[in-house]
Parts: sequence; structure tokens; C-alpha cells
Amino acid sequence: MHNLDNITIKEARKSLGLTQTQLAKELGMPVRTLQNWENNTRNCPNYMENPIKEKIKDMMFVAKIKFEENFNEFGYKEQEGYSCYLRNENDEYVFSWFLPVNNGYMSQDIIYEIKKLHESGWKIIFS
Repeated sequence: MHNLDNITIKEARKSLGLTQTQLAKELGMPVRTLQNWENNTRNCPNYMENPIKEKIKDMMFVAKIKFEENFNEFGYKEQEGYSCYLRNENDEYVFSWFLPVNNGYMSQDIIYEIKKLHESGWKIIFS
């Protein structure tokens, strides 16, 4: 998907749209340490740089699950359900699937699909 070999941790963080605080929390490290690395006050140890970049790469797998309602030209609701958008290699969210709700409730099919995404390493965002 994304090649992180030739970019800094700061550039990788910015490509995710995360603040230093958010990334530090995800990595389980003090914010000050990340700030020092990004400002070149201190150097990130070589043995930590690749695992951190791998974690950032993993965080790029994001699926947005969005509740949507579709109406016909007369204003009557025809369908409602959950659409899934997956982030592609260009950092764009592309429509992946739509599953209708059953009587206003999330169906087992939707729960199963979301569970499969999560187990495959995707971060799920409900929007």
C-alpha cells in the first residue's frame, strides 16, 4: 500500500492526519519523546524506527462505516443501511459495500463484515 521506507516518522504521521499526541498514544510512548525525534533534538533509535513505521503503516488501513438513507424522487425513503468506504493507496475513501438494516437494526451480516475487517487489521471508524 504505502511505502514508508524513505520518509521520516513526522512525514508518516502527517500522512495519517494525526497529531503528535494521537500518534504517541497509539504507540504507547510519551509525547515528548516523539516531539524530540521529530524536532531532531534526539534521534529515534534505529531498532525502533522500523517497528514504528510498521505500526503507522498498519494504521493506514482504515474503513469508514457510515449509516445512509436513500430517498426516491418523491421524498420517500427507499433504503437505509450501512455503507463501507475503504482507504486506498491514494488516501481516498472508496465505496466498498452497502448492507441494508433490518427494521432499523444492524443485521448480523453487517456485524460479520465489520468483524472480518477488524480481524484483518482494519481500523473501523463510524461516521
